[in-house]
Amino acid sequence: MGQTTYEEELAAKKELVESYIGKYCKNIHDVAGMYYPFHYSNKVHAVFGRLKDEVIAGTYSEGTHTIVPIDNCLIEDN
Repeated sequence: MGQTTYEEELAAKKELVESYIGKYCKNIHDVAGMYYPFHYSNKVHAVFGRLKDEVIAGTYSEGTHTIVPIDNCLIEDN
């Protein structure tokens, strides 16, 4: 799967809106993007478990229930 730039994502969203309501609206504005579009996600799925005698927080490794410990998170307060 190819990588798209943030600008390409915004343009694709505008095209989608135009395909739905373009025949009703003559002037559809560009999609307003974020000022600083880095370290963004709309969901964090935090999980907790034990590693030896210590409680750890992290996320699951993709496709498993193995917890990958996380020491800090750029989108959610620890």
